[in-house]
Amino acid sequence: MRCLRLLLLALIVGGTAQAAEAASAKSAKADYDKCAYEASSKYEPGGRRIGRDLNEIEVRYAIPLCMAAVASNPRAAEVKVWLAFAYWADNSWSSREEALPLLDEGVAAGNSLAQTVLAELLNSPFAPPADVRRSRALALRAAEAGFAPGQYVLGRMLRNGEGGPVDIETAANWLEAAAVGGFPQAQVLLAGMYQDGAGRQQNYEQARRLYVVAADAGNIEALAQLGSMYEFGQGVTQSDATAAGYYKRAAAGGDAFAQNSLGYLYQHGLGVSQDIPKAIRLYRAAAQGGHAPAYYNLGYVNTSGIGGPVDHKQALGFYLKAAEMGNVDADAMLGSVYDEGLGVDVDYAQALRWTEKAVAEGSAVAVANLGSYYHYGKGVVRDLKKARELYEKAIAMGFAKAQEGIAELDTIDAKSKP
Repeated sequence: MRCLRLLLLALIVGGTAQAAEAASAKSAKADYDKCAYEASSKYEPGGRRIGRDLNEIEVRYAIPLCMAAVASNPRAAEVKVWLAFAYWADNSWSSREEALPLLDEGVAAGNSLAQTVLAELLNSPFAPPADVRRSRALALRAAEAGFAPGQYVLGRMLRNGEGGPVDIETAANWLEAAAVGGFPQAQVLLAGMYQDGAGRQQNYEQARRLYVVAADAGNIEALAQLGSMYEFGQGVTQSDATAAGYYKRAAAGGDAFAQNSLGYLYQHGLGVSQDIPKAIRLYRAAAQGGHAPAYYNLGYVNTSGIGGPVDHKQALGFYLKAAEMGNVDADAMLGSVYDEGLGVDVDYAQALRWTEKAVAEGSAVAVANLGSYYHYGKGVVRDLKKARELYEKAIAMGFAKAQEGIAELDTIDAKSKP
């Protein structure tokens, strides 16, 4: 009897342990599924149904849920990668530091998402060269595994010379693969290459198709680029009204390029009813989004007194900000500001410095302005032959107004003849 009781007790204890183990496994599976739902990539196997893009991750839910999943599934490398993906979405330095060791584990396990995210984190202007080179190698591993985001990252790196030399043709091939894999950013970048004839034969219709596919997937930049194609009639019938329609949708999504472009249409009444206050609001929104041409446009409306009084001091601040961000039009305008003394003392040395900078960056306006300096001897020794050469160069670059300088030089030549 005593042996029977002991056997029954053992069975009860064993059954309780099995039940507890089953409950623990069920809880771990639930944690796993919650993390996958919140922070897996839609480009992973099976991810189309529940996966997310980086900008779709809600970090306030994803991070704690994935932390719980890592605790209950310590051997599941993909869960650690999903947590790292959520940390990356958080976009803070502390989260980046939390992500790195998790990504290293994922890379060691051959996880393509980990390879891609770590490639992006290591590809920083402040990173040591070894990290930047490693970033391209990681992207290559993810790309060769058929992971569309990795193919996009590698294509972009090859196109821009990140982590190694530029290779436009190979970049286009990887971007094509990522575009076929449904990655909108790759579709947009590849469309731009078709638009510019870089790495692919120029084909506006193919560019338009790719932008449409990306726009239909919700890509805001694609909407903005479609607006640009219609504004400038690239492979489509030019239509400011159609351009405005695309720009409005992209601007509503926060695209700074679209906000600035739409502001220009409202300023000039192209495809929309002229509305100067709305144009200035859009320029300000685009400037806050870090778009250098918007700072230039804000400078111009203040210089010209559009929508308010002329304010050269405020204009100067906007031009300097745009120039600091690499805007060549602002460099050329700053030359004019110092040449004409617009809110500053006339300073031909400064005018020449800014103008020559803009010339080196390919500004036709600046070339014409430099011609005028030699024409009138402003900051340089007067040299009419050099002035003519510069005017002619500006005309060849598409700045027809430089013809006025040529006409003045022709008059001088005619008067000098006996």
